[in-house]
Amino acid sequence: GELDRIESEQLSFHEKIQQGFLLLAKEDPFRIYTIDATRSVEDVFKEAMRAIEELILLPNGVSKEQS
Repeated sequence: GELDRIESEQLSFHEKIQQGFLLLAKEDPFRIYTIDATRSVEDVFKEAMRAIEELILLPNGVSKEQS
């Protein structure tokens, strides 16, 4: 398909956005969680699911075993 306005931007634009998000994630890691997507699809999926369970579904630190 065709690229939209954001996808059509230069690499420097995307790098600037990435640096902004990384800075926000460093300042507030509970609000913005980063995942290294250079790993296998399976590893990225597992980490994403773990983060969802820990940070969203179980925000009070209650593990699945305790609930």
